[in-house]
Amino acid sequence: MPDQKPPFQDREMAVSLLAYFERLLSEHERWANEKFASQERALGIAREIDERKHHDLNELRKEVIQDRGQYLQLSVYETKHEMLIRELTLIHKQLDLLEARISTSIAAITAFVLLIQGVAHYVWGK
Repeated sequence: MPDQKPPFQDREMAVSLLAYFERLLSEHERWANEKFASQERALGIAREIDERKHHDLNELRKEVIQDRGQYLQLSVYETKHEMLIRELTLIHKQLDLLEARISTSIAAITAFVLLIQGVAHYVWGK
């Protein structure tokens, strides 16, 4: 046993308590700085993602507002549609009256032509 030395009796292997704690604190500080830097990077990325989302939502809002201007409200559409139906009904009635007048006119002209032919046949006699 005389060959064995008690722990830390060898000056080359011995580390002072002050050096040990300084090293421990410097490692802890390095670790904290790395952690802080990584959190800052994560926050920066989160901000960029958030800004991109806000930009995309603003674009979507602009498109919705633009699209909203292209549509009619149902009440406006229904009143215009009812007016068109009334106008079409009136046009159909007028067309029916016009067809009746044309048919009557054609019948009157045909009767007149037949009367003239009858009179001509009677007068010139063939």
